[in-house]
Amino acid sequence: MSIPNGGKRKAMDECLKNNKIFSSESVFEAAWSVASIDGRLAMVNKEKYKAKKYKAN
Repeated sequence: MSIPNGGKRKAMDECLKNNKIFSSESVFEAAWSVASIDGRLAMVNKEKYKAKKYKAN
């Protein structure tokens, strides 16, 4: 699933509205990480972001 810019934050906000889905931001982040690694979701501009991140280091 391709996530548009700002979509991760919006998804987290919605999920945290109901503590039965995710109890904290860290739990959401862990689930997001697993889903990203598994290839189930990705930011639309993931490659652009990765390029900037590595250039800064």
